[in-house]
Amino acid sequence: MIQPTSYKGIVFVLAVLQMNIGCKNNLEVSNENKIVSDSLVPKSIGNKSHNEKEWLFFKTVPISNSYSCTASDEAKLVIIIKNDSIVSAMNVEEKIYSGKIKTKSFLKRDYVYQSYKEILMKEFRLQLPDTIDYIRLRSFENDSQLKSHFTEAFFVKDYMFFEKNGCLVCFKETDTQLTNVNCLDKKNVTLPYSKKHSDEKENFKTTDCTFSGGEDWFCGNEKLRYKHLFSQANISLILVPMDCGDFSDRYYILTINENKIISDLYAEGEWYEPEDNNYKEISSFSIDKNKVITIKLKKILNNVVQSEENTIYEISKDGSFKKLK
Repeated sequence: MIQPTSYKGIVFVLAVLQMNIGCKNNLEVSNENKIVSDSLVPKSIGNKSHNEKEWLFFKTVPISNSYSCTASDEAKLVIIIKNDSIVSAMNVEEKIYSGKIKTKSFLKRDYVYQSYKEILMKEFRLQLPDTIDYIRLRSFENDSQLKSHFTEAFFVKDYMFFEKNGCLVCFKETDTQLTNVNCLDKKNVTLPYSKKHSDEKENFKTTDCTFSGGEDWFCGNEKLRYKHLFSQANISLILVPMDCGDFSDRYYILTINENKIISDLYAEGEWYEPEDNNYKEISSFSIDKNKVITIKLKKILNNVVQSEENTIYEISKDGSFKKLK
């Protein structure tokens, strides 16, 4: 009888040891993927303290060419992260988990990781780090009003990202709550409007206001330079000079809603290969009395016009440019 008892005891000990080893291995796998597991909001996300910070819509880009992205819902969304909660402009407050996680584990698939890495560098001039801060709604089932926008998001520096319907949506942190109500000189141009602006730099105005995404258009200056074109509902259209690159005369049309730059459109300028300017592409724009914008692209070889193309846009209700033809 002693031998069977000892045998059972050995089997029991081995089973306990196997369970402990299995638990340890599972823990190591979990810790490898999720460095901090479902903690409350950390003292800092990115580089700044987030006891209470406001995040405003910045831009949205397609994750692949098969998707088309608009910002109709997200452009109106204002997000405030404070302590262990997230608050939207709808006055909806929800509890969140947060922590750090390995980027590849958060994105789950390598091709998604590679795609995000390329998008962040191309569209935001950001390097996707190996480890990211993230947040996740704690109640994202039936009782969440924010789940129609996102259930989890990650942070790189001052930017917040989440995926929606094949698009990468980006919000940017802001320390200001300025709006463009009194920030822009809203004197409209006379429509129809068609003009070359290369000799008009001295007439561009500046603004002290901070727009979400506006610093990308400073072009080495301390303030945003602009010419107000017209307003449509609560959307302002401005022309901005970008004369800090390889080409000195390039101009973009921006749309602004509240304190956010919603969309941009290359409108005027020249392009050519720096080592050979025999071939040029010259862009110009005009605006008709119905506020429809036409971009004319003229292709020139050896001073002879080879072709002319017109692309027509109107302004959507969300402030994005809608291509008509």
